[in-house]
Amino acid sequence: MTDLQAHEIIDDTLKTHWPAWDFKGQEIVVWIEELRRFDFQAAKEGINACYREWDGKQYPRMKTILRFIRQYSRSKVRASGFREHYRICRPDGRLRWQPFWGPVNVPQQDIEEDAAVKLERANQIEAGHYMVWPVQQEAVPF
Repeated sequence: MTDLQAHEIIDDTLKTHWPAWDFKGQEIVVWIEELRRFDFQAAKEGINACYREWDGKQYPRMKTILRFIRQYSRSKVRASGFREHYRICRPDGRLRWQPFWGPVNVPQQDIEEDAAVKLERANQIEAGHYMVWPVQQEAVPF
C-alpha cells in the first residue's frame, strides 16, 4: 500500500471506529510504516474485524490491530491460491529478502530452479546463505 492509502486508512477507518484516538507526530509515522506492508483492502477488512470484536474500552493497541490485519491478509492469500515457496536466509538465520510466494499450481522443479538462482545471487553478495522450504501443512477435515 502507498503512504496516501495508509493515511486514508488512518483517517477513514481507524478514526471512524475510534474517534477519541488522537494520532500525533511520530505515532502517525509508525502507523504508516507498518501499514505499508499490507494490501489496502486487507488492512481495511482487518481493522473492521478488530472493531467488531472490540470490547469498548478506550481503543486497542497497535499490535492488536496489526494482528487482525495479518490474520485477514493470510486468509485472503490462502483463498487466492497462493503459498510461500521458499526463503533465503543469511548465515546468522535472518531473512535476506521477504519470503518468496507464488501460485499453488507451479511445478516444484520451477520453484527449485528459481530458488537456486536467488540463492546463488545472495551468495555472491555475502557467502553462507541457505534456503528454507516451508513446512507443508496437511489439510484439516471440517
